[in-house]
Parts: sequence; structure tokens; C-alpha cells
Amino acid sequence: MVELCQLFLAPVFLLNPLPLCTLLGLRSSSGKRQNQLAEKHINKIVETYQFRKEEDRYSKRVSMERIAEEGYNLNISRYISTTEQELDIDLLATHEELVAVEKRIREATAKHNAFLRELGLPVLPLAEG
Repeated sequence: MVELCQLFLAPVFLLNPLPLCTLLGLRSSSGKRQNQLAEKHINKIVETYQFRKEEDRYSKRVSMERIAEEGYNLNISRYISTTEQELDIDLLATHEELVAVEKRIREATAKHNAFLRELGLPVLPLAEG
């Protein structure tokens, strides 16, 4: 039945099909009902379709030419990527931040150890660096 949802939407607008199948009360090929949608989810689906809104990882307008280029394959994953983009991490900045944190830890440990020595208590080991 997922294919039915895709076929229904493909010529004009593509949505992630599983919520729509649920909205339409369709059953999966295994015969099991899909999860229930809350009112806000139904409203979002209807509004997105009605106003042809595009949203990353959720909906996209697709031309008939593009569908033809894809061999009329209406698999949603050909048109909408649901994967989340990995975050770019500035390794140099992260390293500098960790070095600064490590320096503050060593300074705080040294200060704490001075108080412990005054009290005649065993000191904390200093981190090697």
C-alpha cells in the first residue's frame, strides 16, 4: 500500500509516504496498521500537501521530467533524503578548547593541593601533561 500513497502524490508533490498511509487508514503489505498520528501531524501533512510546502527531509516538489529521469520510479528515497547531515566539527578549535580545559584542571588541582598540604592531608595526583 505504500506504493499507492507514492503513486497518489508523485505527479504533483512528494511527501514521506508512511504518515500519509496512516492518514488514509491504509495497511502495510504485512496487513498491520501503521502507528496512529496525532492531530498536529495530520494537520501538518494536509497543510504541506495543500500549500505544496517544501521542507528538508519531509516534502519536495518534483517535476514530471524528474520522475521520467528516474524511470518513473516513485520510491520516495529517490527524491527526499531522510538522513540527517553530519555536523562539521572544527578539530583544531575543539583541540584548543580541550587543551584550555585541561590547563584549568591542572591549575585548580594545584591550588587545591596547596590547601590540602596546609591541612596535612594527602594531595590529589596531578594530571600529566
